[in-house]
Amino acid sequence: KVSINYVGTVGDSTWSREVAIPAGFRFASTSQAPLDTVVHEGQTYYIISNPYDFNIIGKNPDNTDELSDEYMSATYWIANDVVLEDSLFVTNGIYDGGIKPVGTADMPFTGTITSMPEGKFTSNLGTTYVSDGSAKTITGIQLASKEDSTNFTHIGLFAYAKGATFENFSLANVKATGVSATVYMGSLAALVQD
Repeated sequence: KVSINYVGTVGDSTWSREVAIPAGFRFASTSQAPLDTVVHEGQTYYIISNPYDFNIIGKNPDNTDELSDEYMSATYWIANDVVLEDSLFVTNGIYDGGIKPVGTADMPFTGTITSMPEGKFTSNLGTTYVSDGSAKTITGIQLASKEDSTNFTHIGLFAYAKGATFENFSLANVKATGVSATVYMGSLAALVQD
């Protein structure tokens, strides 16, 4: 289930409304809000809590079309189980609102992706996250390859990773279609280097 939670205040009262996003829904805009962050023991952690957050990993928050060394080497916490099934896909051609694989040959992902540790954390946006520290699951990654595509040759949630750390989470129900001899494909990462 993917949803948006609207919260507001009227006088002394606070209201909240959760709106479900139907399967297959794609936002018309490709611009994204910056990721929520938590500062814990002097370090900043970027929070992944929904499918759309994967499109922002490694991006400069002032220009989400631009990769940034600072954000490609950051630590990201997965706050909860994330379901991509029937709503997003990863492909090497045109993305149509899907997830673009993270990293390039010139700027691979070098950071850390892990589940949020046990504890109660308040983010810069005022969101309170309570975690039991258990491993989270990313479900329903759909990898699709266009035949003989020259746009992207590495397809996965991460296209290129170098010295990165991926720990304390799992992938479930990964689907791959259109596999081609000209494309490197991996459910988590297409190319991982030490």
